[in-house]
Amino acid sequence: MFFEEKQRFNQWWIWLLTLSATIVPFVLFLNEWITNERIEKVLLFIIVAEILFVLLFKFALVLKTRVDSSGVHFQFFPFHLKFRTILWTAISSAYIRKYDPISEFGGWGIKGTWPFKNGRAYNVSGDEGLQLELTTGKKVLIGTNKTAELTEALNALKVYNKINAISI
Repeated sequence: MFFEEKQRFNQWWIWLLTLSATIVPFVLFLNEWITNERIEKVLLFIIVAEILFVLLFKFALVLKTRVDSSGVHFQFFPFHLKFRTILWTAISSAYIRKYDPISEFGGWGIKGTWPFKNGRAYNVSGDEGLQLELTTGKKVLIGTNKTAELTEALNALKVYNKINAISI
């Protein structure tokens, strides 16, 4: 194993938006329920369950990245239940680059805007990532917060495997 990273959505503003989007409707519904007894308790339970689901889902989101001698492995849980692997033989170029998550890909998460001229992005935070250009012409960008460690791993792999496809 040369490189491994786990990233979560831990930006304060994302949590603030998530909490606002869940708590405000709950408070409004709770107020209506207190003032109007016709509203069923079942609806209150459904709304509380929905809020808990949203918060747990947001907490469960994690981007895992591994780079080793066989290739680049990534998993965006819970969307990917298993790691996806891109073998070095399928990669024509791999390098670290800065990018603009919003203008290039439409934000963070699993992104790519049609017609996918910039490719597909898997990112959680920041503006740096591992750009993979595949032999098929497709592009994949995997965000990272550990650019120095990833660069070191790519350099070690280039020497270790004599992989000429990696351009740093």
